[in-house]
Amino acid sequence: MNSLKANQVIETFSLKAKTKSQLGLGKLLLLGMMAGAFIAIGYLAFVRVAGTVPKSWGSFSTFLGACLFPIGLIAITFLGGELVTGNMMILTFGFLKKQLTLVAVIKNWVLVLVTC
Repeated sequence: MNSLKANQVIETFSLKAKTKSQLGLGKLLLLGMMAGAFIAIGYLAFVRVAGTVPKSWGSFSTFLGACLFPIGLIAITFLGGELVTGNMMILTFGFLKKQLTLVAVIKNWVLVLVTC
């Protein structure tokens, strides 16, 4: 099986954190807006399906909508985007491994949070 051990994952995350923290302002803002748009598309798919299924189907409509919501997450994965939740995880590892300063972490978080 091709998997990483926990310490290898932490090292990979801390290296990725350094890359994320070095993104330019324009690119960071654009990727943050893209992530917000992708999540919105996934939510709209959820609402569209869950709202149009007949009431007689009961909670199955919610299940169908929930199956479509990950479209947004898949789009972020394949097309790129800076989602605030992912950045909070990745940049925390970078900070804990002393790859980043607290100022760089907070700056990234605020910019990505504002653009989502």
